[in-house]
Amino acid sequence: MSINRISMVKGPHSLILTVAMSLVVYSCALLGHSGSNYGHIKEVQRGTFWYMETPPGMRFIPGGAFHKYTEQSLIQVNEPEESKSSRLCSVDGFHMDRNAVANRQYKQFLEEMLAIANRGKASQDNDLDSDFAPMDVADEEKDVNTTADTDNASTSIANGPFANITEAYIKEVLYPDLSELREIFGDAEAAYYIENYFEYGGEGQPYANFPVLGICYEAAEKFCEWRTEKMNEYRKSQGLPPLPPFSLPTPEQREYAARGGHEMAIYPWGGPYVRDGKGDLLANFKTDAHYYGECGYKFASPVGTFPPNGYGLHDMAGNVREYVKCSHKDGKITIETMGGSCLKIAHFMQPSVREQVRSSRYKPCDAGFRCVLPHVGTEPNQ
Repeated sequence: MSINRISMVKGPHSLILTVAMSLVVYSCALLGHSGSNYGHIKEVQRGTFWYMETPPGMRFIPGGAFHKYTEQSLIQVNEPEESKSSRLCSVDGFHMDRNAVANRQYKQFLEEMLAIANRGKASQDNDLDSDFAPMDVADEEKDVNTTADTDNASTSIANGPFANITEAYIKEVLYPDLSELREIFGDAEAAYYIENYFEYGGEGQPYANFPVLGICYEAAEKFCEWRTEKMNEYRKSQGLPPLPPFSLPTPEQREYAARGGHEMAIYPWGGPYVRDGKGDLLANFKTDAHYYGECGYKFASPVGTFPPNGYGLHDMAGNVREYVKCSHKDGKITIETMGGSCLKIAHFMQPSVREQVRSSRYKPCDAGFRCVLPHVGTEPNQ
């Protein structure tokens, strides 16, 4: 039936149809033409879109809720975690390094910092130069997400946040310091680790895959900043959008990840015992007040030596105590580590226990770190 035919119909139905057709024509004029969204925002579409994948060497930690124990409950050293006061806390999904940052990875960072600081000088003036080698991220076992195109990335970083870095700052703040070991092992034994542990930590060297230790909080944050610049410079060269910055985990992220999906577990592996069914230790820690090295390593052990927790993370208890993001309250900054270490008793391996560090530039001989990366968009199916 044509519009002319409709207009010729007599009676109340004719009036109704005429008004309806007028409204349709008027609304089309207001909202747009055929084929547009008629002035409205675009409809939510379903389908396959770009999503954030887990970077090499990291593990995705799904968001969720857990009971976070209060600071007051932590002073009771012999009190089991089940009896401590707590509050419900939640975290969004994020990515975390599977292992603590290793010597070879931290050496790459120092190499680029020294190259920036010594621009214009001969490379032989850098006494650390021979210890460094760019990392190959094609191997999933290489834990820091960087690109082998070190020169191009260094140029961008050199003109960015690290443009004014000096060699004096690198040696004073960024370089590891294990001199505190003298108070624990004595001068003679400590001298071996002080002289060799980081010196022989370059790619292919004996301590390459051992965790970097003797790091201050400020240095750990600078590493995260460098890693972010390096990652996003590479992504830009590939036509990819930038990702959020790497950072140290918050205490909540660290505790949640350490539990590995075991809400009330005393240790990250899910049980209340520090040994497996065969009697072997499940982590590298101080088993006795005056005894180190029962696990086979008197000091630190290589990253990944002990089995991972439920989220696929190694050494979330023992080996190296790790920095978490500092807190600010009443104008004061509180710097803490979590996870215990090879020099600490079992109590400090409990996921909720935190230890304070005196300042942002103090370098505990058993302190290191790992990075986290916020997840963007829909969580992957894992």
